[in-house]
Amino acid sequence: MGREFRILHTLAVLLVLLAACRSGTPAPTPTPEILRLQATSDYLPLLTLLANAYSARTPAVQVDLQSRGESAGINAVRLGQADIGLTAWPPDPLPDGLTLVPLLDDALAVIVHPDNTIDGLTMAELQDIFSGREVNWLAFDGPGRAIQVVVREDGSGDRLAFDTLAMAGRRVTPAAVVMFSAGQVGAYVARQPGAVGYVPARLVPAGTVIVPLEGMVPDDTLAEGRYPLTRTVSLVVPQNRGPRLEEFLRFVQGEEGQKIIATWLARGQ
Repeated sequence: MGREFRILHTLAVLLVLLAACRSGTPAPTPTPEILRLQATSDYLPLLTLLANAYSARTPAVQVDLQSRGESAGINAVRLGQADIGLTAWPPDPLPDGLTLVPLLDDALAVIVHPDNTIDGLTMAELQDIFSGREVNWLAFDGPGRAIQVVVREDGSGDRLAFDTLAMAGRRVTPAAVVMFSAGQVGAYVARQPGAVGYVPARLVPAGTVIVPLEGMVPDDTLAEGRYPLTRTVSLVVPQNRGPRLEEFLRFVQGEEGQKIIATWLARGQ
């Protein structure tokens, strides 16, 4: 009986081994390649849409997307800690070894509370307001109310763009309220009838209105580049980059990527 059991056991082992040989050894699951993207909170929704669409068509690549401040994102690319950063106003000069890939044309909109009756500002008047030279809306045929200037934090792309394009070397008043996102600026202006701030044109929130500058608002003149606060938002990437990063950039600049960007801009997200 014991000898018969050993024979049956041996046959069973041989059958298992034979089955394994016929089926082959399971192929190991490949480790996905990772692209590391860092974007500011204002543009994180757009980069998320682009990353998801790219990953859907390229399953072998996993996109790691993080929300970081603009300067931190650029520095991460410089140090090799990220593959892509984003800038709404690049530093001058751009750090060695990095280059810009244009993503979209954008603009800053100056916003006030709906109770503010001004019908527009010149660039000189805008400078007088944000420098603190004028402190009441009466100076611009507005309501008899104190002006409260709202700005973004030092180093943000919005702040750098506004200081460069709008202020012509003049300093922002030290009495300005400083906010750390476009959403915070919009929410403050919507609550304070005397406030004035700036946000990306597609992020103008409910409860605020756009102030025309030199008779223009962003929607009318952005494509022509005539609106005074027009800028280009760009991806920041290494000059020496691998094939996967090149492939992602081609996707962003190609038909599918451009359609995603156009849809996002049209929705004002």
